[in-house]
Amino acid sequence: MKSIFLKIVVFSILALFINVNIYSQNVNATAEIDTNNVLIGDQIHLLLQVKSNRKVPITWSMLIDSIGHLEIVNKSKIDTITGSGKYIQKQIITLTCFDAGKYQIPPIRFLYGKEGIDIYTRSINVTYNPVRVDTSKAIKDIKKPIDVPWDFWDYFPYIAITLGILLILGLIYYFYVKRKPEDIFDLDYDPSIPAHVLALEALKQLENEKLWQNGHFKKYYIRLTDIIRTYIKRQFKIDATEMISSEIIIALKSNRFDSDLVSNLRYLLETADFVKFAKFKPLPDTNAKCLDYAYEFVKKTIPVNNNISEEKIKADTDGINKAESEKSRESQK
Repeated sequence: MKSIFLKIVVFSILALFINVNIYSQNVNATAEIDTNNVLIGDQIHLLLQVKSNRKVPITWSMLIDSIGHLEIVNKSKIDTITGSGKYIQKQIITLTCFDAGKYQIPPIRFLYGKEGIDIYTRSINVTYNPVRVDTSKAIKDIKKPIDVPWDFWDYFPYIAITLGILLILGLIYYFYVKRKPEDIFDLDYDPSIPAHVLALEALKQLENEKLWQNGHFKKYYIRLTDIIRTYIKRQFKIDATEMISSEIIIALKSNRFDSDLVSNLRYLLETADFVKFAKFKPLPDTNAKCLDYAYEFVKKTIPVNNNISEEKIKADTDGINKAESEKSRESQK
């Protein structure tokens, strides 16, 4: 019984050895280069191939940045060729070296089959020669750069940049120098006239012009807010003409103005911002309400120590109108 078992084991080992030997004889790896004698810095091409008479699992070595002393410049993808009883995998690796000398491309290892059997390529010798200098000849100067003629596309970036700068400067000149929008309101006033008198008269003139009734919403709100800003600046020394709407509200709150007046003024300023910057068209009630809020703000913030009545305000306003009428008649003469 033992002899039979021993024969089976021996037979199995021999069969495995014979199979592996036959298997190995059907797979081989080769390495070839296009030249082995070059100048330093030149590139050579290493062709790696694994051949077999049938499809076999092949594991390639991980070649990352160098093979021996030679640097890897480029690696092609691994190509597979089948047909006519052949199975070939191949790859081309571009190598270079910047030191003169004789170097060896070592054997490249591959694994094949499920068992991972080793197989190697042959080693290859390569010679990198230094650049020879003929010392018997005179040293020549470095050649100057060669002038390459320019074409249109060489000049195009400079032309485009120049035109872009000119366009920007032209727009700045048009919008901020030459063009003066008709809807900007310049409140020219006599410093001797009290701030509240001038503001109330300006509001009355704005009301009589019926701007929003004729579709001039933006002009109406620019005039309205300019009147209020100028009034706040003159009456309370708050530089409202240089502030945005939110800054004006903060300044009024910090000076402890009546909360209802501040709230109404915020409504007026925010509505004006929507009209000026978002092309918003308010309803007629909103336009009238904003004017009422402006009247209310001026009348309720007249300094108490002035003790000015409505009749006095009206008289001062009539005086302004009369003076302007006389000035107009004199100018016509």
